[in-house]
Amino acid sequence: MHTFFLALVEIATMTLPTAVVHRPYTPEPLRFTGGGECSQNEVSVRVVFGRLPDGVTLSAAGEFSGTPSQIGTYTFLLRAANACRQATRALTLRVDGAPLLVITPDSLTFHCRAGEAPPAQTIRVASNWQDMAYSTNMENTPWLKLSPLRGRTPVHGSGFVADVVSVSIQPEKLAPGTYHSRIKLTTWQVLNEPVIPVTLVVEP
Repeated sequence: MHTFFLALVEIATMTLPTAVVHRPYTPEPLRFTGGGECSQNEVSVRVVFGRLPDGVTLSAAGEFSGTPSQIGTYTFLLRAANACRQATRALTLRVDGAPLLVITPDSLTFHCRAGEAPPAQTIRVASNWQDMAYSTNMENTPWLKLSPLRGRTPVHGSGFVADVVSVSIQPEKLAPGTYHSRIKLTTWQVLNEPVIPVTLVVEP
């Protein structure tokens, strides 16, 4: 006699990334765990209460697709099941306008003597989206170092209106002269990608 342990099926996905209106929505597929020793262990999922945004569909395998046509917040109940077990989870999908990054200042200039690092400066990063991850990119510039405070825009009620990126200079190997670089900030589905020129003047 064989004993089978039928582990519960679970929907492991806890949150969904925000969708942008009139742009294709293709997040990572839903994640499932469990299922146990079931002869038909393939899990399928469907919406059993509430509705998805107009233009967005969910496959039985847990893949979202389509293009949302209207801004709004949509909460729905999902049921995932195989031949032996099932589970439900409520998820919320927010559809919003495309994110916009607002950066200050629009340029940075550093002055220092050869071999001496100047004081660090900061870039303030704000957006119409809250708690949004962003990335900083720069040209091949070994003398420039970027240190974001959170790497995300402020959350609602945090008391902050912008995240801060510390920009520091490491000029130890630089000869006297003027050096230039650029810092670009970007995020998923962003409307703009601000570029900040950086000038470093190394004096004898």
